[in-house]
Amino acid sequence: MTLMDEGIYLYPRLDSAAALRELDDQASQALSVLRMRTDTSHIHAAASATGGIPVPSALLEDLQTILREVADEFKFPKPLNLERQQEFDRICGTVLHNKMRVVPGDAAEEGIWSFVSLVLVPEIAPWRFPSRHPDRILGKPRNTFRRLWWRAWSLGPDLTVVPTGSLPLNEDDYFQIMERTSISGDKRTARELQARIWKYNPTLTGVEKGATRNDLLRELIKRIRAQKSHIAFHALDDDQLSLLIDDCLSSSAAILGVDLALNSVDVLPNSSVTV
Repeated sequence: MTLMDEGIYLYPRLDSAAALRELDDQASQALSVLRMRTDTSHIHAAASATGGIPVPSALLEDLQTILREVADEFKFPKPLNLERQQEFDRICGTVLHNKMRVVPGDAAEEGIWSFVSLVLVPEIAPWRFPSRHPDRILGKPRNTFRRLWWRAWSLGPDLTVVPTGSLPLNEDDYFQIMERTSISGDKRTARELQARIWKYNPTLTGVEKGATRNDLLRELIKRIRAQKSHIAFHALDDDQLSLLIDDCLSSSAAILGVDLALNSVDVLPNSSVTV
């Protein structure tokens, strides 16, 4: 797929100096004031000149509206508790991935996410992260929106879908997967990994004892990364990859003393890959 394919767009990149100025200007502004801004362009933001279709203003307006509607569903500007934060993140990531129509190469650019956070919807990042840490607002990897788009790319596209009987991935689970780029950058492996973690529910025996799901995930990732050091995962077919990850899972469970038979739900692996 190329940037010239129908429906794939280049987004404005807010240059770093302008982003820092906007960050400083907005630092003391109330959420209600930031919400009043309706900009879909910035004098210091432009799409890459390397070729491709700049995103239409109408799509930016649509994205702005949808993101604000999602925030309103979560009672913006009221603070979110932990559970609601995670629910918001799953919905927001799904919306971003489905609506932006941006390729990973462009989504890796800091300026795009600075534009979204500081120009398009400047009230959402400081609402989601009230401390207003610059890393959550500037377009760096921990940016409010950038991290969610990449979650949906790696593990979605719909982050709100959770198999019956399973538990949604929590922030610690996402951190374990997404911070390891050798895992998160490989959709097929990331989604097979997610499917295994979905299956494990330590509360099925009545009360959670011993290893948590995050403990199991940490051990599993450790073993998968070790295998990646000498096995070309991309060369494995689906069955081979599934067997390899199952072997890693069994080893991880044995180390932790986890009985997978007692603490598992029946979930089919989600190994489908879409751009």
